Amino acid sequence: MSVTKITDSNIESIDASKLTGALPANMSDITKSAVDPAIDTNPVGGVGTVFLNTTSGEMFSLTDATTDQNTWTNTGSGAGDVVYIPPVYQGTQYGYSVAGTANTSAVERFSFTTDGNSTYVGDIVTARAALTGNSSYTHGYDSGSSSISTVIDKFSFYGNHTASLVGSLNLPKGYAAGQSSSTNGYASGGQSATPLSMLTIDKISFFTDGDSTNIGNLTVNRGHGGGCSSTTHGYTSCGLEIFPAGGNTATSYIDKFSFSSDGSATTVGNASRIKTDNPSCSSSSHGYNVSGYNQYSALGGTSGPTNEIDKYSFSSDGNATIVGTLSYIRYGGAGCSSVVYGYLAGGYANGTYYSTITKFNFSSESSIVDIGDLTATMFFNEGHQV
Repeated sequence: MSVTKITDSNIESIDASKLTGALPANMSDITKSAVDPAIDTNPVGGVGTVFLNTTSGEMFSLTDATTDQNTWTNTGSGAGDVVYIPPVYQGTQYGYSVAGTANTSAVERFSFTTDGNSTYVGDIVTARAALTGNSSYTHGYDSGSSSISTVIDKFSFYGNHTASLVGSLNLPKGYAAGQSSSTNGYASGGQSATPLSMLTIDKISFFTDGDSTNIGNLTVNRGHGGGCSSTTHGYTSCGLEIFPAGGNTATSYIDKFSFSSDGSATTVGNASRIKTDNPSCSSSSHGYNVSGYNQYSALGGTSGPTNEIDKYSFSSDGNATIVGTLSYIRYGGAGCSSVVYGYLAGGYANGTYYSTITKFNFSSESSIVDIGDLTATMFFNEGHQV
């Protein structure tokens, strides 16, 4: 029996029925669909999976297989990649610490990609503390102050970082919690001589400079709380419940309000402690209260500054749970969020002002490290990210 060796040059065609068995390991199937892949298209093959849009003829290769944050690189025309874009409350490049009780107007920036100290990059319009921070994709917004003001200013994340005045809050206040959607910033609650402003949720447009509008109320008058953001809702947790006649008391309430329709907040759970001045961070799935001042031991712990980190879910309403502890007890610092880490910069406790920048991993909350320092100690500063 004669045998002919098969080579590339003598194969012109072959019937599919003649091919049996498994394909070689380095040949993967092409996923076909009438639409492009999405960032949450999570194939079992991982990086290298090929996806064909049968309508347009475009072909994509999976180059980043992070769950629900995939990147599909267009290998057809070379344009139109399907890329995960983090929400505004998470950054990929830098965190910012703004102003604070050192009577400063300084804007400081530190890297999310390389651990290290911050650098001074600009100034807001007036030196102040206890301001409320919001982040769009291009600018940082700061409003109010410990002296109870209506100032709203903004600075660019790119180029010149010196801020300009862009509007006024609906009512004067300070110590309000900040939240950010893709289109608006929010200042919820706060401390003020006007009882109404301690209850209101103010909305600030990222597209048009101007004054804020009141869209609803928190469930109780309160300031000195922490603000978190999901893609759909703003959250305000803990803080000092303020009564016009005096007798203020700390809370553990977690309120949430919708970004898609203006309206008042509802209480959806409780934090792990009754505390105030708790900086906050946001992952894609949870809100975090990072340190703070534990006002009472009614829910456990010790009264006074704390180093505890607790978290609550964005997907299901409920109470927070403690997941880790910082290197130092402190309260009143600046919280920032990247896609992977939560950050706390500065703070104060028992006569000590801090310049430390600390980060913790959202996926393993007990992994907490100090990565650098601000240019100076800072208290009641505010955080941003890009």
